Parts: sequence; C-alpha cells; structure tokens
Amino acid sequence: MPTTDVISKHLIRQIVLNMAEHLLKLDITALTELPNEQQRIETRQADIVMEATTSADQTFILHLELQSTNHPQMPLRMLRYYTDIALVHSGSVVYQYLIYTGSARLVMPDHIRHPDWYYHYHVIDMSTLDYERFMAVDSPGALVLAILCDFRDHPTRDVLHRIISRLAEKLIDTPDQLRNHLSMLELLSVNRDFADLFKTVEAEMLSSIALDQLPSYQIGMERGWQSGIESGMEQGEQKAAHLIAERLQQAGCSAELIAQTTGLAPQDVSQSA
Repeated sequence: MPTTDVISKHLIRQIVLNMAEHLLKLDITALTELPNEQQRIETRQADIVMEATTSADQTFILHLELQSTNHPQMPLRMLRYYTDIALVHSGSVVYQYLIYTGSARLVMPDHIRHPDWYYHYHVIDMSTLDYERFMAVDSPGALVLAILCDFRDHPTRDVLHRIISRLAEKLIDTPDQLRNHLSMLELLSVNRDFADLFKTVEAEMLSSIALDQLPSYQIGMERGWQSGIESGMEQGEQKAAHLIAERLQQAGCSAELIAQTTGLAPQDVSQSA
C-alpha cells in the first residue's frame, strides 16, 4: 500500500464524526476505534472500524472503507470485511459504507446478487456531491471533505484558495490542528488529480498563513531542510531560508515580504531564484 494512502487513512480518522454527521447522516455522539486486523492465510485490515453510540444511547459497529480507485472485487472484499467484523462482534449491528474518493467515474457495484442470497452495502461517491454543502458547515472536518466533492462551474484554483482560507481562519490559533487539516487536504488532492495545483495555491498563501503551520514546511523539516535551524547550525539555517525564499518567489511574493519571512538580506533573496 502506498505511504500516502496509509497517512491519509490515519489522518482521516480525525474527521470520522464529521463524516458520520454531514455525509452519512448518522446521529452519533461518540466513537471508539476497534481492532480491525483479521488473520486467515494473509493479514487483512479494514480501513476504519468503530463502535458508534447515538444520542438515544444505541450502539452499532461502523465500518468505513476509503477507496480512490475502482476495484473489480470490491463487493467481495466488503463481504469478507463484514463477516470478519460480525464474527468478532457477534450480536452487534454492522453498518458498512464505501467512501469513493477517486476522480474516475465510479463503476463499483454496491451489492452481490446470488441465486440464494443477497448482500448490500452503502456506497457514497464524493465527486457527485456539491462542495458548497460542506463549505456551509462550520467545521474544519467538513471543509476537508469539500475538496473531494464536485466544484460545479467554479474554477479549481478558486475553490482550493477558499478552502485553505477558511481553514486558516478557523484554526490559526491551533497550529497543530491547522497543520493536520492542511496535510489531509494535500493528501486528498492526489485523489482528485490536482496535487500540483494544490501545492501552488498553498504556496501563494504563505504570506497570510504562519510558515511553520504549513504541512509542506513540516515535510521539509522531516527531510532535514530545517535540521540546521533546530540544531543552531548556520549552514542549515541558510539552506532552509533559501529553499523557502525560492518557493515564495515562485508564488510571486515581493522581495521585501520574502526577506521579512526568511530573515535573508534583500540581496540574498535574488540569489535564491
């Protein structure tokens, strides 16, 4: 499984309540993540398996499967997940949802029709939902979901700018949360085939969002771009500053703004081009 898929699924667990409320229309007040790894010949693991509690104090098992491509055997996979979950949680009601996040047209069926039995699960195609539905919700998690939806006739660049702006406005005082939600947006933008455009728009907004809150900056730190800053090494500081200056120049920021942001001298800003 690609690393980005693993990261995306890890991060999207943070917004399961938002998905349940605004996407699945489920009245859930509490969620408890359950072990979801089953052993037969090979190890299999469903994406998200949680025990859900409603406001009426009813409980059930919620299984969410995130899929960005059309898998020809998806119904059989969902059936295997169902039997594994139902066996472990005997007596519990299990609700299954396949959340399709890809850009290609959805062609996966939501059922298996056998001469002797019938199996069905819910499929939600995010690309058919109006993104305004989620923009209207006063929730960071809903804003993240908006990136997977139909932008109608609105230019993609404008929608991305709007989503990032709203997130920054709501989470600017909680840097960790802002960073996590922007990371989710970056990863989910891959599913919609506009990852490069997202990074461009994100860079254009560096002047209005604190630099160290951006996921791209954090990735740079993890790759060693900012190791010099953390250790106090002058060489690392200069390298990081020039890399940041280069991104800001590509975004069309002024030399004065770049100098203020990076700490570089004005004459050094031009050398980063």
